Amino acid sequence: SFDNISGQAPSPTGLGNERTSNTNLYIKGIGEDFTNQKLKDLVPDQAQIKSVKAATDEDDSKCRGYGFIDFHTEDAANEALRFIQKNNPGFTVKFAKKREG
Repeated sequence: SFDNISGQAPSPTGLGNERTSNTNLYIKGIGEDFTNQKLKDLVPDQAQIKSVKAATDEDDSKCRGYGFIDFHTEDAANEALRFIQKNNPGFTVKFAKKREG
C-alpha cells in the first residue's frame, strides 16, 4: 500500500517522513460547541496541561471538530490519551504531527 503522494511504500516504522509529538495530543470528533475549556475538561489532571487549542472557524467561532492539548511531559500525555479514549469512544485521539521548521 502507498500512503503518500510520491508513491513510495511506507517506511518500516510506519511513520514515513512525518514525525509525531511526544506531548501534543490531537483530538478529532468533538462538537462545534467545544471551547478550550471543554478540551481541558477532558483531562483529569489539568495541572499537567501546557496549552490547549480548539480549532475554531474565523467567521462564526464554532469549533471545527478538532483540537489540541499539549502536556508538560510524555507520561502525562500518554495517560491523558488513554483516559480520553476510554471515556470518549467517539473521539479520535492520537499524537499530533510535528510541524517542520
